[in-house]
Amino acid sequence: MTAYVIETLTPLHIGSGEKLSPFGDYIYDKNEKKVYLIDLEKLSQVLNDPERNLMDEYVQKVFSSSNSNHYTLKHFFEDYQINYRNLVKTEIKVKDDLNSEHILATVKSGTRPYIPGSSIKGALRTGILYTHRKKDGYTIHDALGNGSGSKRRKRLSNQNGEDLFGTYNQDLFKFLHISDTELLDEDEIEVVKTYRFHLLKEKANIPVVKEVIPANKKLRFRLQVKAKKNYHTLDDAFTYFYESEEASGEREILQMANHFALDMIRAELEILRKNPKREITSIIQQYEQLLAIAERCSLEENGCVIRLGSGKTFFDNTIARLFTDEDIEKLPLNRRRKGLFPKTRAVISNQGFYESVLGWVKIQQLEE
Repeated sequence: MTAYVIETLTPLHIGSGEKLSPFGDYIYDKNEKKVYLIDLEKLSQVLNDPERNLMDEYVQKVFSSSNSNHYTLKHFFEDYQINYRNLVKTEIKVKDDLNSEHILATVKSGTRPYIPGSSIKGALRTGILYTHRKKDGYTIHDALGNGSGSKRRKRLSNQNGEDLFGTYNQDLFKFLHISDTELLDEDEIEVVKTYRFHLLKEKANIPVVKEVIPANKKLRFRLQVKAKKNYHTLDDAFTYFYESEEASGEREILQMANHFALDMIRAELEILRKNPKREITSIIQQYEQLLAIAERCSLEENGCVIRLGSGKTFFDNTIARLFTDEDIEKLPLNRRRKGLFPKTRAVISNQGFYESVLGWVKIQQLEE
């Protein structure tokens, strides 16, 4: 398989489903701007020490108050003079002050973060589908067809390209093999505070705290198309799935994904410039930089920009940018979509300053 490198252009969070609690998992040190993850096995040994026998007190004081955000693991250690430094398994840098929030963990192998190949493949599939649909002149009528609201909702929810790529074991994407990335060290992640910033109301909602792979991290992985010309017969529109020594199919796949990213970034820049709030000045500048990177990938026909994980909008996960604003309002979704949609953006806060969005990465072939 051909070697590639994925570089985080903005912080990246791909959730594992795990939540880290200030009542049992971590200690936050405001002065050092760090979160210390506690080794639960070592903690259990301390609590069950027969000379102190603190388990009952721990359960009563920490877990009985875990919904009130008052008495945390740090308070317990201070009250019982336990040196938590002896119990730390990992320390993580923190970008903003925490206030007893749960931390959404990023996906890891053991304690080491990585980017799953399935996430990369899903983002590439969306970009490739979008490029095909755009070339074919795909319309809102093609997406929804005729029939009742429920039938149209079902048709819309099935827009994963089955009519193009096939279903189940006939899906052409079985020929696209993508590995997980290499592992980062456990201390290479950061903890950030994210908000949904409302572009019209100019305010943000309750924060959500997440582990992220920071910007400017590079991780190697493998990507290769595996269809055999002497064995598999593909339509002319999908010859990029054929394996070749020149990796021409892989380059074409990345360029199609980059075409999608260019349209997403340009559309987002247009929206943000029409709503130029002081709070998101840095976000606009960031999107201008992302556009320049994606344009360079297109010009040099080398790699692509894609968006992964948390923080994406409805448009980043669909082909809906092919449709007009009037078409979007016709979509049979649960809520009526009038005017600007979506109205909020996920942003990272640092001391009250919105400094970044999430999820943008660049992929390029690794030079031998």
